[in-house]
Amino acid sequence: PAHRLQALARPGMVITDQPLHMGQAAREADAYVSYGSHGFVADMLLAGKPGLLLPTVLERSLVTRRVLQLGAALTPNPQDKNFNVSAALRQILDEPRLRQNAQAFAARYARQDRSQIMAHIADEALKP
Repeated sequence: PAHRLQALARPGMVITDQPLHMGQAAREADAYVSYGSHGFVADMLLAGKPGLLLPTVLERSLVTRRVLQLGAALTPNPQDKNFNVSAALRQILDEPRLRQNAQAFAARYARQDRSQIMAHIADEALKP
């Protein structure tokens, strides 16, 4: 409900119950927090944004592991019972290395036409 959304609002944070255009949201955001869904994380990386990943299932843990290898995100260590979300958010915004690594990923794939990915896969699979 709208009254619950308003209660969660904070300066610099947008909470909405409406669909978002993810490409636009990714371009406008400074960083992101996600449970590690592939599509969302890909949109954010392609926009050069660092993130805080909180995976909830194995598949999302695999996405998270790869983004950590890129050096473009943070995630809590499962053994760390004192993980501080506020400190992690500040680190994502303040640590240049995370943003630089996310921007390097975006630059690497800037020329790729995502609308042609499935057509290319189908062409490769159907080659004689």
